Amino acid sequence: MNTQTDVTVENGCTVTCGGVDTIHCSFYCKFSPRFMKHLDEISFARHIAEQPAESDDESQPVFACGQRLYVVMPYGFNPNKGISRYCYYKYVLKDGGITIGIQPRDYVGKRFGEEGDKDKKSCPNVRVEVGSLPLILAGSMETIMQEVEERLQEMGLEIIKNRLGRVDPCADLPIHVDRLQFAVYQRRFISRTRNFDLHVNFDDDGWESDKILPSDFDDDHKASLHYKGYNCTGFSIGRDKIMCRGYDKLVKEKHNEEMWLALEQRRCGGKMWENMTRIEFQIRREALRGMTVEGKQNGIETWQDFVAHQSAIVHYLCTEWLVFTAKGFARTHSERVKQQENLWHPDWIMAVSAFKRTFGEPNQKISRISKSLKREAKAHIAQALGCGQSALIKTAVELTPYDPLWKEKIAAFQYASTIQYLSDPAKEKSFWKSWHEKEMNQECSIPIEALSDLVPLANKGAGVTHSSPVLETMGVLLMTPGASGPAPVFIS
Repeated sequence: MNTQTDVTVENGCTVTCGGVDTIHCSFYCKFSPRFMKHLDEISFARHIAEQPAESDDESQPVFACGQRLYVVMPYGFNPNKGISRYCYYKYVLKDGGITIGIQPRDYVGKRFGEEGDKDKKSCPNVRVEVGSLPLILAGSMETIMQEVEERLQEMGLEIIKNRLGRVDPCADLPIHVDRLQFAVYQRRFISRTRNFDLHVNFDDDGWESDKILPSDFDDDHKASLHYKGYNCTGFSIGRDKIMCRGYDKLVKEKHNEEMWLALEQRRCGGKMWENMTRIEFQIRREALRGMTVEGKQNGIETWQDFVAHQSAIVHYLCTEWLVFTAKGFARTHSERVKQQENLWHPDWIMAVSAFKRTFGEPNQKISRISKSLKREAKAHIAQALGCGQSALIKTAVELTPYDPLWKEKIAAFQYASTIQYLSDPAKEKSFWKSWHEKEMNQECSIPIEALSDLVPLANKGAGVTHSSPVLETMGVLLMTPGASGPAPVFIS
């Protein structure tokens, strides 16, 4: 790791302000002969699980590997909810809050497709999900993931690579969640989430729902308020790619003795706080894939990537993606408000501080891309030609399929109109800003193994599927008056 976190030891226990609450990670593995023997044992255990024992003397659905004992479930699971049959995991093993899904499909040296992509026939054959209890006991994501890899290797699985599917960084605060929830109600938050649908949820009839209207929130945010009786239990902002939850952790865990004890020791240092608010960000693979750290290609791919850059990622989430304010503000100046920490909500300042003490001070900057570009240039050329066609129709250029120079006229029009458009300094500046963003998008859309680290992107011909020679002769370009826009005309 490249960061230093604030960790203390009290009464023999590691105490931190937060950590990671949930991890979903897929692995691409080769099956050794030793694992194939274990697979028979796992299959037999699942058969027993499908037919529950009627007495304690009968065999139990367990699989022993080394010093560990796994409970084998009578079912498989598809983490993508039916998107692709190739992501189904037939065997599910559980031990100590760690779930391991295995599909008996060996790695055969072919390129694996993205998980959930039904057009690709290869995908991860092992899926690991780690819950909050083992993570808080382990103290860090790095510690628990090293243990996970040891478990897989112990079974006889040879790990080729991994892909991080979801991670939930969190921080715990010794305050009640109600003030931040009220800030949500008053629209005193700035967020980059853009979902265009929002709702207000009530866990009970604590408040009458007609007293809070969707129009009370921004039209471009999704926000939920959560209540139990007359007591507020939390809020959530965003969905899918990135979500932030704030909730009363003590209410949630009051019936879970193991978690209560873990929180008491690992967060509070031996004496439980009177209040505990959990601030938690859920980051899914699509968002991780779009996070570029100072030019790092392909975004955050593996759990090792996240550990290496966690301070920068978490800093982006709690200072760029979401900020709560102490007072109301003009939406037209939201970016300015985000830059002035003295205008932030005091509880949010406390949360940001807790995240920094947990994950470290950031020494890098996150650049987030919304999507990756198509890998083939032909698709973009066709799109540009279609736009040029629409522009030609709105001008006085005469174009017929019987003209032997009709292709040259189109090329001349594109050339002249481009020169004229970029003569405006503001449009020229906008072009180069967009160019930089699309360069990063293109880098993140190409497999890293297809790129050379020594050659810059501009010289790689990334995605180019044909030659693009410059026309040697463009002819004479004239401007035709009277058209709805300047219309360059080719003269032979």
